[in-house]
Amino acid sequence: MTTAVPVPTVDLLLSLPSDDWATLQRHVRTALLELEPRDLTPRLTQLRALPPSRLVGGRARRDLAEALAHGGALWTATASSLRGDPDSGDLLEVLRAGDPPEARSAAAPVGVSASGDDSDGTLAALRRRVRELLEERDDTRRRLEGAEARVRTAEERASARADDLQDANARIAEMERQLRSADDRHRQALERERRRAQSEIDALTDELRRHRRVADERRARSRQRADQRPAEPASPPPRPPPTPPDPNTLRDGTTEHARAHLRRDRGVIVDGYNVTRQHRGDVPLSDQRVWLVKLLEQAVARYGIQVTVVFDAEEALPPGSTAPSRLVSVVFASRTATADDEIVFEVEASEDALVITDDRELRARVRAAGGDSVRTLPFLSAVQ
Repeated sequence: MTTAVPVPTVDLLLSLPSDDWATLQRHVRTALLELEPRDLTPRLTQLRALPPSRLVGGRARRDLAEALAHGGALWTATASSLRGDPDSGDLLEVLRAGDPPEARSAAAPVGVSASGDDSDGTLAALRRRVRELLEERDDTRRRLEGAEARVRTAEERASARADDLQDANARIAEMERQLRSADDRHRQALERERRRAQSEIDALTDELRRHRRVADERRARSRQRADQRPAEPASPPPRPPPTPPDPNTLRDGTTEHARAHLRRDRGVIVDGYNVTRQHRGDVPLSDQRVWLVKLLEQAVARYGIQVTVVFDAEEALPPGSTAPSRLVSVVFASRTATADDEIVFEVEASEDALVITDDRELRARVRAAGGDSVRTLPFLSAVQ
């Protein structure tokens, strides 16, 4: 029957020689690895993680000795492991006897058996050394495995970082491609807009030339009609108007200012409906036009000016809705242009044009085109 091993004291464990402590330490480490998690205290968990070299002495050895002296699951597992080791007989005798190592030293010299033959002691010492070397090898192997695991982890992280970098570079390349594509589309859109604007400018330029040709032809026809008009001996020649003063010396908006602008042979352009709707707005449009044309004929006869009256689009005017005139040129704006546009075209085609209107925006456009303008009421006062 196997004799039980009593729980040792802390002093006995701390007084064990290095060989016995190394043997005990090996079995303690085996017991620590076999303990259930519920039997592991935080300090035992720390001691189990330490390498054997850290348990030889110091605070770690004392903590391990105290844990063994406390008994419990750790000592039970350690004693069981010692009993199963045939090379731990001397250590078991010391632990069972509870004698300090000095007692064994006094009974027999170290390394010499009681019978005087030291071969058994030498063999035991060699076996202990072999076990120490095996433990060191195992510890080194565990450290190496841990280092290899850390290296693998680092390599996996580096590989993941490389994959992330590759993905980032791919996203950057895709964004650069999209940016170049957007720049290309932007340049193409700008080029299309430039061509469209240039096309509109060319069309407007052609339209302006056409309007100028039409104006020149209209003036030529007016002069031709005037040259072909038969003389009227019964009517006395019109009285030449007095020489008007300089308009710049007169106040704008007065009758005198309007008369000063009505110089002989000067081209006068009248904003037709702007005049009639303010001063004859109570009658139909056809009557408004007839009234204005007759009034302008009197102005031509009195001042010797060349008058063109411009109305908005003719649309579908009935025949005879506008009285024909040999002295006044009547113009209807096209469907694609307003009367204001037609008037500005006339001003740009003339070197010295006067526009009759109360339209503030039109007056500004006339000034920008190099023409003069007079309000409707002073003009009517000057010609009636």
